[in-house]
Amino acid sequence: MAAIGSALQHPQPREVSAAGPRAGATADRAVAATLACIARGGLAKLTVDDVAAEAGCSRATLYRSFSSKRALVAAAVRSESERIASELVAGVAQAPTLDDAVTDVIVAGARALRDSAALRFVEAHEPEVLEPHLSFAGGDRLHAEAARRIAPAFDRWCDDPERAAEWVVRVGLSLLSSADPPVDVTDRAAVRVYVCTFVTPGISVPPSAVSVLEERS
Repeated sequence: MAAIGSALQHPQPREVSAAGPRAGATADRAVAATLACIARGGLAKLTVDDVAAEAGCSRATLYRSFSSKRALVAAAVRSESERIASELVAGVAQAPTLDDAVTDVIVAGARALRDSAALRFVEAHEPEVLEPHLSFAGGDRLHAEAARRIAPAFDRWCDDPERAAEWVVRVGLSLLSSADPPVDVTDRAAVRVYVCTFVTPGISVPPSAVSVLEERS
């Protein structure tokens, strides 16, 4: 279970053997199978046999790419994190303003997390798995790592895009995890008003970006 936090906070290269493209394809199938198994039954009862059956391969084949169940789970979490971060960064490439970029990151990120069947199952049935990684020191490490991955989304707007990204991550996760959030994080118009009021005023914008904003206003 600790592999979830470990994968997010201490990313490492995927465990793949030196057998070439075929090994890479097996690893990709194993990652998808791990997520599918977690979505059906969670982490506590997950076994390497379950993943092998879902991936259509043998235990021995899996062990040629991954050393353990923990490594499988870590690879699955890392893969999902990288996929979502890449989509968020790509999704704001044409954002006209910082307000739009922050809004789109929060809304798209919330939708992506809510669309993850594996995360929904763990959140609903095994919350004790997530809790250590969402609060105190674990939460700080999680926020920092998530910020590092989405920082490129704010490169054109901020002097310190990673710090800006961490602020956005903290706000977004706080809204998403709140039992009574002040705004629906999937409602773009409402989120944009919230962002303009409470989020972007706390983000440093370099003079060059300010000039661009003034020209467009």
